[in-house]
Amino acid sequence: MDETFNEDSASIKGCRYSNEEYPGPRRYYMKRIGIITCANTTKILDCPLSPCLRDFYDRKGEFARYKGLDTELAGIISCQGCLGGLAPEAILSKANSLVHYGADNIHLAYCLVVLCPYLSKYITILKEAYPKVEIIPGTHEPHASPEETRRSISRFLRIKVGRNIVP
Repeated sequence: MDETFNEDSASIKGCRYSNEEYPGPRRYYMKRIGIITCANTTKILDCPLSPCLRDFYDRKGEFARYKGLDTELAGIISCQGCLGGLAPEAILSKANSLVHYGADNIHLAYCLVVLCPYLSKYITILKEAYPKVEIIPGTHEPHASPEETRRSISRFLRIKVGRNIVP
């Protein structure tokens, strides 16, 4: 980026500047995006996040909001898995890692949106804990309906672990 930062201005092309967050050699900060994925799909089914990353770079799906903006990934981390009553509080440590590395926005991956029984609690908890960070449900464009996606992932999980572990 050829522009110089004017310390009297708050941003460059929608990018936030702060010398107190995620220190580094750059003079400005791009919009930094974090992604929280579903542990069932990433850790058990070994999803490499190709659809999420493709749509991030192509600015499709929920990443279309960043068209024309300079962005970078602050990080990608999986949820802790379906831990029953502990899951909603445990998400904070995952989000904290992304915020620590400068995430301005946190996307909850499409798989998490479709599968997670704690989604609404996660969103509420994250918005309360990080009011300056936008929490966005979704990443890539859906390949199928949510019901079809849930059935497909549940079938793969039964094959891989011998039972459906999606609540």
